[in-house]
Amino acid sequence: MKARIKETGEIVDVKFSVHPNPAVEETYWWCKDKQESYHKWELDFGGVNILGDFVDWEQRRYEIAKDIVAYSFSTPMHGVSMVSYIHSCVEVADMLIEELKKK
Repeated sequence: MKARIKETGEIVDVKFSVHPNPAVEETYWWCKDKQESYHKWELDFGGVNILGDFVDWEQRRYEIAKDIVAYSFSTPMHGVSMVSYIHSCVEVADMLIEELKKK
């Protein structure tokens, strides 16, 4: 499973694990590549999609707003200022991202 290390922002593959000593009742997330363990509060799992990739929501916001603006130029915008129109496109992108985050 992919997660972002909160302290560094680095994205790592981790798996849930328990302490190798059965007397220790501690759980953690193990990163095999770095040979390091992390507590749950050290990691952010919030932006991981169903493929296990970390979603860069700011990048998605930009791409969605850009696509909306590009598509909309094919239709007339009578009586609407360009700044107002672009602002509306970004708002639509934000609403779509909020819905996508719920999935």
